[in-house]
Amino acid sequence: MQSASMVYFVSGEDTTTILCGFTIRHGKGTLYETPSNTYRAGGGVYISSSGAKIIHNHITENSLNNTLYAVTEFADGAGIGCKWNIGNHWIVVSGNTIDHNSCRSNSVGATGAGISINYNSRIMGIQFPITPFTALEHHIPIVQDFTANHL
Repeated sequence: MQSASMVYFVSGEDTTTILCGFTIRHGKGTLYETPSNTYRAGGGVYISSSGAKIIHNHITENSLNNTLYAVTEFADGAGIGCKWNIGNHWIVVSGNTIDHNSCRSNSVGATGAGISINYNSRIMGIQFPITPFTALEHHIPIVQDFTANHL
């Protein structure tokens, strides 16, 4: 399965492109490769060479599980994830509820069960309910329990 994200920003969008007021669930992520690694990212929202404004959504029950795909080394950003890029794109994430997302890897790594963004971004006002996000790496549970309501 190459692509199973629920929402894509992959055509050079910028922050005038707004995703607002949706429930985004049951995404499985998009597979992409770099010269040295293979990733599955962005179960709910996948961003590549683009920007976005993601506001007032409920991003829930998305999962990245690279134990099912032998070629995938990393699982990053089950709720919101992006392909590693260098560029002028910005991502704004504000006022969303992000819960019950998970990453699992039997290979190199699993990170960012809720959000994994590795380029220009502004993240604020995110509701992280007291339910934990989980990232499992090498069969060792790594639990991120966001008990505070806002970042």
